[in-house]
Amino acid sequence: MNKDFKSDIKDMDSYFQVNLKGDITTSDVFIFTEKAIKLSEQKNLYKYLVNLKQGIFTGTKQGFEVFVNFDMGLLMPNHPYKLAVLIDPGEMFNLFFVELLKNNDYNTRLFTDENEAKEWLLEG
Repeated sequence: MNKDFKSDIKDMDSYFQVNLKGDITTSDVFIFTEKAIKLSEQKNLYKYLVNLKQGIFTGTKQGFEVFVNFDMGLLMPNHPYKLAVLIDPGEMFNLFFVELLKNNDYNTRLFTDENEAKEWLLEG
C-alpha cells in the first residue's frame, strides 16, 4: 500500500462504514477489497457506505478498468454487495470508478449527502 493511503472500516451493525483517505492506487483498492470481502463473509453483511470525500483515485483509468472488469470478478464472483459511495460534487475520477462498478452490475449509487446514502443503503 502506498504511504499516502489511509483506510478504516467500522461495523455499524446493519452496514460497514468505510473511509478512504489520500491518494488511492489500484493496488490499494485491491488489498482493501480483499480485507472487506473477508469481513463481509465473516459477518454475512454486504452493505457498505464508502466515503471518498477525502480520497482520490490516482491510478490510471485503464488500471481501474482492469481492476473492476477482471480482478473484482475474481474476488467477488457472486457479488451481493450494495455500495453507497459518498463523493464531493464534481469529483470526476471517483465518478468514473463508480460508473465502472455500475456498468459491471454492482449495486452501486453515488451520493453527496451522507443521510441520503444511508437511507438508500438500508432500504429493502
